[in-house]
Amino acid sequence: MIKTPLRSLLCASLLLAALAFTSTAFAQRSGVNLKYTYPFMDGELEESLGENPVVVELFSSQACSFCPMADHFVEDLKKRTNLIILACHVDYFDVRVGSISTPECSNRQRSYAQSIRGATLYTPQIIINGRADYVGYEFDRFIDLAIEESQKPVVQPLIVKPVAEDIPGSGPRFELDLVPFKLGSGEDATNLDIFLYLLDPDRVISVSEGENKGQKLPYVNIVRESQRVGNWDGTPQKVSFTIDVFENYQSAVVLLKTKRGQIVAAQQINKDNKEGEK
Repeated sequence: MIKTPLRSLLCASLLLAALAFTSTAFAQRSGVNLKYTYPFMDGELEESLGENPVVVELFSSQACSFCPMADHFVEDLKKRTNLIILACHVDYFDVRVGSISTPECSNRQRSYAQSIRGATLYTPQIIINGRADYVGYEFDRFIDLAIEESQKPVVQPLIVKPVAEDIPGSGPRFELDLVPFKLGSGEDATNLDIFLYLLDPDRVISVSEGENKGQKLPYVNIVRESQRVGNWDGTPQKVSFTIDVFENYQSAVVLLKTKRGQIVAAQQINKDNKEGEK
């Protein structure tokens, strides 16, 4: 098990933005160092991860004083591992200038708060495979779960291929090859929703206001929009979809989810080669 000495603290209740000041003051009184340092030795995490997909969703905010640690960490995870990163920035607690948040991200976090036992609304929050939530800078806790689930088929890899056809005025077309598989419970996979997530290019932003004002922070795999492609009944079939303005995005992620939002299959599509990759 990989462990780090980080202490457990929450960023804020986050239902009210005013609590950000209280949270920061508490951290200062407790002597907590908010400066980020990558918590593992070079190669340590990479060697521990298995080959199965793991989806790491970060719910973050430029206005949150604790979020930079999580933002830096997911940047490192993207550089160093094959974990599928989705960074979702909430709009209920945010800066007014230079925002990268969306109402959709806030709604998805609310959905997880309803479906995951004990989950609430706060930032930074990490959701692993749509089924477990962690404080976003408690790296040791959620990385242990990521390692565990990467070593067993909790999430299946999807087969996504580009379709060689030229449709005027349309973006690249892809084909999702769905084949029957078993869920972790041993049941047949069926009645699963197919979702497509579009990710903005990575960027460094100088935060305009609030507790992080003036900090230049990295933001990677920024979720810009998502769409439900359809539903899969568990039988062999091929599902086609088009990404109309793919040139505006960095990459895309295809997920199969249960009705409770648990992720059971995933694949990332790299815009550079338009091939599915883990």
